[in-house]
Amino acid sequence: DNGQSKTYGQADPTFAFSSSGFVNGEDESILTGALSRVPGEDVGSYALTLGDLSAGGNYVFSLAESQFQILPKTKNGTLVLDANGMGLLEPSLLLDQPLSAGQTVILETSNFTCTNLGNQEIDVTIRNPNGQLFPSTAMLRVEDQTAPVPITSDLPLLQSECSIESLEPPTAMDNCGGIITGTADLELPIPASTVITWTFTDRTGNSSTQLQEVIIEDTTAPVIESVPTDETIYLNGTYVLPDFTEIAVARDNCELSQFVQLPAAGTQYTDSETIRIQLIATDAEGNESKVEFERRLLNLNLIEIEDPALLSIAWNSLLESIVFPETIQAQLSNGEMVDLPVHWTLPVLDTKIAGLYQYFGVLELGEIQNPNQLEPILSILVADKALPQEITLTSDAFEADSDPGTRIGTLNTLDPADDVHAYSLIPSSGDNQYFGISGTELFWNSREALPGKSTFTVEISSTDRAGNTLTQTFTLRRNRMELEAISVPNTFTPNGDGFNDDWGIDDLRYYQGAKVAVYERSGKRVFYTESPDIRWDGTYLGKKLPTGTYFWVISLDEINETRRGVLTIFND
Repeated sequence: DNGQSKTYGQADPTFAFSSSGFVNGEDESILTGALSRVPGEDVGSYALTLGDLSAGGNYVFSLAESQFQILPKTKNGTLVLDANGMGLLEPSLLLDQPLSAGQTVILETSNFTCTNLGNQEIDVTIRNPNGQLFPSTAMLRVEDQTAPVPITSDLPLLQSECSIESLEPPTAMDNCGGIITGTADLELPIPASTVITWTFTDRTGNSSTQLQEVIIEDTTAPVIESVPTDETIYLNGTYVLPDFTEIAVARDNCELSQFVQLPAAGTQYTDSETIRIQLIATDAEGNESKVEFERRLLNLNLIEIEDPALLSIAWNSLLESIVFPETIQAQLSNGEMVDLPVHWTLPVLDTKIAGLYQYFGVLELGEIQNPNQLEPILSILVADKALPQEITLTSDAFEADSDPGTRIGTLNTLDPADDVHAYSLIPSSGDNQYFGISGTELFWNSREALPGKSTFTVEISSTDRAGNTLTQTFTLRRNRMELEAISVPNTFTPNGDGFNDDWGIDDLRYYQGAKVAVYERSGKRVFYTESPDIRWDGTYLGKKLPTGTYFWVISLDEINETRRGVLTIFND
């Protein structure tokens, strides 16, 4: 059979073949011996021969031309990339046999980079001097065994007073991975001096390390702020020393360990003395700060107080506009004159009522004792109200035919101190019975005609909120129509239909001595009255007068005037 082969260095196999041409029922079972080949153990091609193969004397063999190949012997190899990530494959790494004279090795590829990491199947071929090629394969593992190289040879010293809160990781250059960021072996924050080990690991597991020193050293003492100032305390019994660590504030750049007070808070004192107080702040490293201040204790009594001067205010002053004394002068048992804050209690102060008012005050004594229970007194004088000056009326005239309730004018009082006044008509004075007042409005309040009366006298009072009353007399004018301006009807229809059934002149009722007469064409007087409220029904002596034209005459004795005219009666 053609195409049989072996690997260099192996024993020849039993050469396989197929046969034909047997007769008389014979077959391959009569064969003895085996095929052979041309001698040689180099990689190459060798012709098969009959060797000692025999079928007895009855048969002659004819062997078809067949070649047997010895193929290259390979081995698995490992190629390690250099520091630049490059690798050159030498044949000897994969070929596991010597070469004969004139033979050469052909590799599928010889150059490898980081992109080829891992196992690669490589074709390995030997070429004989006559140009024949004999292929095989080998497994090549491409490896990166170069660890990353730190970019900075020496890392800077890290220093802090309290702790390291953040880190800037260093970097390293890797032949295959490029820039590699280091990983620290410590977690943040770093509270104490130490050495950080940075590890740089590439993707194939190669690693290198770099050390960085850390020094944590706190030399700064705490700071104490808002320290109380020296103060004098006036004893009023027992003085208990406050906890000034709750008033002052201690701060440390790192960690405050303790903040204490000497003498301790709660210490009690009953006698006059000067207390020197210390506040001490200590941090965790033992750095210490200290401040001092004093409390001077004195026994002090209130001996005498001086009441404030009389406070005079205008009538109806606004309380918020009054400036009350905020302090009073007092004498203490040590001879000092001091101003003590005072608060006044004003339960009721109606500044619309003139008079003298007195109120007690409450003193802010602090530590001052008041054994005699002295109380300041504030005297307030509300001055009398200035008197109203004049009453004014916006109008002093009204029409004669005004109905009751008709407004005449608005009253106002000129008053420099008050704008609220009550108005009234003086009973039984002048013509007050014909008028009325509602609020500030004066109005006509009569249905009487009052013939001949064209002026009226009213007396009005104005009372302010202090009870002061001003009285003033006004003369009012009633406007009557002139005789020629009075409207006189010129027709009427006395037919009993309830519309225009009589005739009269209402505006004459406001004059004295008014006379009305009506004449027929013959000159006979058919109607006469001296009371303008009496109207004519169109009859004479109880009989209806016929439709026609009649003449009327009006006489006013009060003004000595007469007026004449014509009217028509329609009775149809």
